[in-house]
Amino acid sequence: MKPHARDRLLIAVGIFGISGFLYLY
Repeated sequence: MKPHARDRLLIAVGIFGISGFLYLY
């Protein structure tokens, strides 16, 4: 796997997590 794909996945998960946190908070 290329590092870019992993970085993109981590960024996507981070954005999703922040959105969920803000939604709950």
